[in-house]
Amino acid sequence: MPRLQILAFVWHLSSPQKIMSVGGLRRFIEIARRAESHGVKYTVIENYPPLSSLNSKLDYEPVKFDLPLKKYEDSIFFRLLTWMYATARMTLLGVSLYRKGRFDLIFTPDGELFCMALPAYFTHLITRAPLLFVVQQVPSGIPSEGVTREFRRYRESGFGRISALLISGYAYVVRMILVKVYNRVPLIIAVSNSLERQLRAYGVKADVQVVGNGIDLESIDAVTYKGERKYDAIFVGRHSPEKGIFDLIDVWKMVTRRLPHAVLVLAGYSTKEVSSLVNERIKEGGLKKNVIIRGVVSEEEKILLLKQSKIFLYLSRQEAAPLTPAEALACGLPIICYDIPPMRELYGCDSVIRCRIGDMNSVSRRALELIMDKARREKLSKLGREFVLKFDWETIAGKEFQIYSNVSKRVLTQKSILPRL
Repeated sequence: MPRLQILAFVWHLSSPQKIMSVGGLRRFIEIARRAESHGVKYTVIENYPPLSSLNSKLDYEPVKFDLPLKKYEDSIFFRLLTWMYATARMTLLGVSLYRKGRFDLIFTPDGELFCMALPAYFTHLITRAPLLFVVQQVPSGIPSEGVTREFRRYRESGFGRISALLISGYAYVVRMILVKVYNRVPLIIAVSNSLERQLRAYGVKADVQVVGNGIDLESIDAVTYKGERKYDAIFVGRHSPEKGIFDLIDVWKMVTRRLPHAVLVLAGYSTKEVSSLVNERIKEGGLKKNVIIRGVVSEEEKILLLKQSKIFLYLSRQEAAPLTPAEALACGLPIICYDIPPMRELYGCDSVIRCRIGDMNSVSRRALELIMDKARREKLSKLGREFVLKFDWETIAGKEFQIYSNVSKRVLTQKSILPRL
């Protein structure tokens, strides 16, 4: 009999490949597949398809429900409607399940998304069960540079005035709600020290403990490629302004002035709105032959693309503990990124070259130097591979499960009266 019974709330996109493009869910899968050996059992309330269909080593009890408007999930505004529905549906399921059987802890692996955080919190209020959030980044939609600057940045990226206003307004509302919720949670797991500092800056006063991310070197090494690195650079991640997708296009336009045949590969999930703007930028920059958009790819395809590329460009402005830089280093790629706190904290090695945020001239210059210097790339490749050996999922899972146990025991012992919003 498992020592800990966990009731988890999970929302995800409907395509298996899209699911695996989300770092928070990939982290949860890696943690959950080690649950049985630690005496932990998850019951997961989730929409179709279940996460267990993606990994045969996952052992949990799924409670599945279907979402309306799935064919519109790539649209920002229709997704908000599905999130509202998911919040209500998961809350009802959570309360019903809890009343049928005892759980030691209520949990969500992506506490920055309101469609996971709110049903977990509402179930916690109704049932008075212990509650724990894992937060992967600052709450979804919170602008990193203030509402006004965020609005301007969306406008400069090509979004219409109304779209930019709605997105920025949504960010403000989400911040107010989720910060209040966080301050009523017994404990939050943050995936990096820099994320903890960000949460504190936004007014989070709850207990926060840091447990990082790992890397599956065995799966990466199982994908073999012995040919030449045919792509000059690659980016893997969600295509959005805060992830630097438009900066990448501008940088690559500078690179091709010196190397007219240089090829950049873009892999990852994109909404319809952003995809249209990216294609427009590529066309305007005359880069149709220089930028390959692969979209969402399987895990195996992703690793293969990394091993076929020379450098990894990662111009994200807003992160907490990104996984893909570690995967890139494991595949032998030097990284050029913006100098943001998580990259300094987690990837402080010579294979990761940091440039001032927004300094695309510096990024393009460094990219050209590495693309044309094979000997230096090979030297940095070895250093990067050695560096990522410390990213161990087994150790991380053990730390997280111990926190589950501590929170459950602490809350039950205190018999605290749970506050209301």
